[in-house]
Amino acid sequence: MCIDEIFAAIKSERAAQENKWGEQNHPMLPVLTYSPIELSSSSVAVKICAELGIPTEDRAKELTDLRAQQGELSYFHILQEEVSEAVCALDDYESMRKELIQVAAVTVAMIQALDRNGR
Repeated sequence: MCIDEIFAAIKSERAAQENKWGEQNHPMLPVLTYSPIELSSSSVAVKICAELGIPTEDRAKELTDLRAQQGELSYFHILQEEVSEAVCALDDYESMRKELIQVAAVTVAMIQALDRNGR
């Protein structure tokens, strides 16, 4: 499947989601109860990652680097790192948007590899 067909499939899925659920405006991150004075932004990121069951940005990068060094890197390691980076961007709109574009790009690369390799 060429990249245009992948984007067409994504566009079709988004239309189906909109048709089923209407416009959705969920918060990007889970709401945590904390005092801003108590927690630094890195502490908030750690708590949100724990809530979502994903590694922190730094840990995800470590895991990706380790698996690459071991010759065991998978697309899901890369995707997990990009998702963790997006989460850890917290309320920095530009950084989060950039990371989510990277999530989408990695996901498209995964679909392309799946189509090429049949697995």
